[in-house]
Amino acid sequence: MATIPSDQKFHTLNANTPTKDRGSSQTDGLREIYTMQDIIDTAGGGGGGGVSSLETLTGALNLVGAGTVAVTDNGSDTITITGSGGGGGTAGIDLSLIVRDAPYTNDYDHEGTVFNFGLTGALAIGVYQYDGTTWGAASNAAPSSAKGLLGLGLGSDSFVLEKGIFSLTVGAPFTAGDVLYLGGAGSSIINDISGLTQGEVVRVIGVYLGQSGSVYKTYFNPSPDWIEIA
Repeated sequence: MATIPSDQKFHTLNANTPTKDRGSSQTDGLREIYTMQDIIDTAGGGGGGGVSSLETLTGALNLVGAGTVAVTDNGSDTITITGSGGGGGTAGIDLSLIVRDAPYTNDYDHEGTVFNFGLTGALAIGVYQYDGTTWGAASNAAPSSAKGLLGLGLGSDSFVLEKGIFSLTVGAPFTAGDVLYLGGAGSSIINDISGLTQGEVVRVIGVYLGQSGSVYKTYFNPSPDWIEIA
């Protein structure tokens, strides 16, 4: 096929317009006739960059996962772009974001923002308070430990959940939608504050989401406010 010179001009005609050459032999000799394939070959040729080939793609274009991306072609009608690496996140110095790409299936599966500071190892599941140096057990019966910055220990990870969702394989005695509060012994979580007495602290720490598949989910999001019962 011919390559169309870059200085050529194109004019279009109505389909009913006769195209028989009627000029002089000299004029007719200056005419060049090109096909659509000539245009495709010219667009896909050299000239410094641009399209190296022009083909028709039919079939499926699949986008799967996230992270590292690999592109494969089955040689006929499918291009698959596949992500790998599992999940996603942004790791910071003191604060990191964790995003899941797999279902919640185990105790303490989680996603959200986590604190990376003040820790020397993993913390058992429970609510903790940061005292400016380390994380200690929080309790509504000890006002000094119930105020300030709270986080959730996740059992095996060396960080605490600042805000997000976590799962347990055994359901708590709550109802989906219950507002949750800081509890007492064992850095616990409760949904009933009617029994709290003078000197104890009322502080909202999240919402119980209920069962999802084989696990039970809780949204952890401690309020910055609290009330000490007078």
